Amino acid sequence: MKLGLILSNDWELYGTGAGDFFEDQQKPLQSLQVAAMDQGAKITVMAELGQQWAIRKLVSESWAQEISSAWEESLRKIIRDGFDVQFHLHPQWLDAEYKNQTWKLNYSKWAVSSLNEDEMLRIFIDGKNYLESLLKPVRNDYECIGFRAGAFCIEPSAIPIKNLKIAGFLCDSSVVKGFRHYGYYDYSNAYSNYMPWYTSVDDIKKNDLEEKGMLEMPVASINIKDSPLLRKLNKGHLIHSFNFGVKGDKKDYNWLIANQRFIMSKYPPTKQPKLAKGKGFMSFKKKLKQIGSKFLISNHIMLDYDNLPPIVFCEILKQIYEFESRTNNSDYVLPIMAIGHTKLMHNPDNFKRILELLNRELKDKLIYITLSDAVALLKNKNQ
Repeated sequence: MKLGLILSNDWELYGTGAGDFFEDQQKPLQSLQVAAMDQGAKITVMAELGQQWAIRKLVSESWAQEISSAWEESLRKIIRDGFDVQFHLHPQWLDAEYKNQTWKLNYSKWAVSSLNEDEMLRIFIDGKNYLESLLKPVRNDYECIGFRAGAFCIEPSAIPIKNLKIAGFLCDSSVVKGFRHYGYYDYSNAYSNYMPWYTSVDDIKKNDLEEKGMLEMPVASINIKDSPLLRKLNKGHLIHSFNFGVKGDKKDYNWLIANQRFIMSKYPPTKQPKLAKGKGFMSFKKKLKQIGSKFLISNHIMLDYDNLPPIVFCEILKQIYEFESRTNNSDYVLPIMAIGHTKLMHNPDNFKRILELLNRELKDKLIYITLSDAVALLKNKNQ
């Protein structure tokens, strides 16, 4: 058995529309490509299309034309290098306006499920057609078959599942087991924290043995004992040592601290969007628990190469391998989805060190695949 690691990257500006395409998207993506190629890895770019469509509406402006063209050429290069590109969507960009050199986004469309059924289907079809018309000339076997909802907001999921299938998508990757955003989604009871499954037709979290829904490729997560207080004091190494029994290198934690400062400088709390009220609410008991849980809480963390030190990233994969290899044969490849964001990375050093460690510690137990590779592997397995 081998793990098939998918290194996905949500390629986008910030949720408010802030950020610079060249500094926050193009340059860091180029550095990720170089690092991945140096280590024999692959990247799957989840390309934010709402943002690109908003910029394309302004192509009469020379700056917008420059960004739109550079965006497309960046993805052509990804495909030429043998990597992958799939569809990512933050719907707040769909009605975006550019005024006084600032983007004004429609936060009432924060969630994919906020779109009416006809608009949603049209967007899914348009996104698939746009990426295929852009990238098939570069590689004629390219297909847009994967989707990830912006901010993981794909619930209620019955209509998105239906429309993704109608539009020709084979896979979704919006679920992170254990994650919750009150009023928008609750993945506490998702089928698995890393194992792909076929969803039911009306609930993306449920496994349907008859495969009537669509393939869900969750972003891998793991449950840990966490401490908001220790994190605030930049003592993440104590949390990792307690949960995983490993101690990271000082330079890794210095990178993470510097990266957190970088993110705060780019996207301070005062600049984060005020969302429309969700359809759910937080009970008094949950509010009390949230206020009181400052020292030790149960929490889920993603397999995120922007937020985990290399030794922890590697340890999570080791634990998955050790558990799954007991029951799976030597020919089986288990896809595991990792995530990162170019906008949340001040340099690629952590990503590089993760790949170097994986290639030393798991070289016979892991291969790098794309989302398209994973879907093909699972289809072949079921035939």
